Amino acid sequence: MVISTQNSDVKPGYRLTEIGIIPEDWKLKTFRDVSRVNQGLQIAIEKRSKKPTNNSKVYITIQYLNSSKEAEYIDNYTSAVCCGKDDILMTRTGNTGYIVSGVEGVFHNNFFKINYDKAILDKGFLFYYLHLNSTQNIILTRAGASTIPDLNHNDFYSIPIPVPTKSEQIAIAKALSDVDVLTASLDKLIAKKRDIKQATTQQLLTGKIRLPGFVGIRNPVYKQTEAGMIPEDWTVKKLGEVCLYQNGTSLERYFNRNQGLNVISIGNYSIDGNYIDTNSYIDWKHYKEIKKFILNQDELCMVLNDKTSVGAIIGRVLLIKEDNKYVFNQRSMRIKPLDEVLPGYLYYIINSNLIHDKIVSLAKPGTQIYVNTGDITGLDIPFPQSLEEQQAIATILSDMDAEFAALEQRREKTHALKQGMLQELLTGKTRLT
Repeated sequence: MVISTQNSDVKPGYRLTEIGIIPEDWKLKTFRDVSRVNQGLQIAIEKRSKKPTNNSKVYITIQYLNSSKEAEYIDNYTSAVCCGKDDILMTRTGNTGYIVSGVEGVFHNNFFKINYDKAILDKGFLFYYLHLNSTQNIILTRAGASTIPDLNHNDFYSIPIPVPTKSEQIAIAKALSDVDVLTASLDKLIAKKRDIKQATTQQLLTGKIRLPGFVGIRNPVYKQTEAGMIPEDWTVKKLGEVCLYQNGTSLERYFNRNQGLNVISIGNYSIDGNYIDTNSYIDWKHYKEIKKFILNQDELCMVLNDKTSVGAIIGRVLLIKEDNKYVFNQRSMRIKPLDEVLPGYLYYIINSNLIHDKIVSLAKPGTQIYVNTGDITGLDIPFPQSLEEQQAIATILSDMDAEFAALEQRREKTHALKQGMLQELLTGKTRLT
């Protein structure tokens, strides 16, 4: 297995192998040396049940694990095709190399169950080693480059694996597990903050919660309007009454991947109303042709189409925060607020469920669902008549967005730390003592 012992990059105490440089005291084995695998069970649809029985087990499929399919149950099986929470499964075909643990049931034929030698390998170490980018690359190479990659038993057995002492494996797995725990706690906190923001947004933008200083009586009076119940001192107007608007045009012929104004097309909108950078630009040399579609600070840009039938993106708006940075393409619309409504307030209410759900209900079928300009300009927009109250609402929601963004950035940094630790620890470049 050793390629060479002479290499200027190999430090004392290390050796060069087919998987790179590893410590001299680590053994290099193959999965044939340390494991056996078996495939799962292919069950016809008519033999799967939607309801569990006393003897049934959940049928483990990729669709089930991705929560895109409700649970199905199997009554007839053998122990060989059953997995417990301490087992490790890996997809062998299709989405080859997908690693699963912590599930219990009867696993599909697309999976291998890796029956590893527990005297040699620690489960956690093996689990993380299979996630290592270099290991995943080997798995995909062995599976082949066909339309549907397929990893057979012998190909899997030929994959090399470095084997430290059991105690070092356990230490490595614990260090990586600690980072996973941190990531999971951040995920929970982000989900909690998202729920709080959604509820707060709904309450503030309907006036059900009034901010201090903007209601002078203990029990505020509400009125029924086209937009629902709102405070008596709020008003409702059509979007077309409180803004100017302009549809985009086809600018694809000017696109480049290097420099210029950032393009806003259908793929640049997130469901949260944030810009997704796709490295699409239009050079300033085309200014004459595109000047009518360059966006200005405090304007909004709305997407009028959606590639999905559920309408997650349609009607979302971006708030432009500086001049001469963005240019909008076809299937987008410029919205320029007039004096009655502040840009920040309009940004939040259009992106809220209150307005977005109405936009989705107006969408028309097609290759991509879409809405017409008239549908959008006819939307009923409730708002405080006080610009100060609009600003106060927008500021609170903006502060929540900033907190949310900071948490997501922290999660991304933690994920990057995990990737670095995988490479350092699972190759022995960094040793735990």
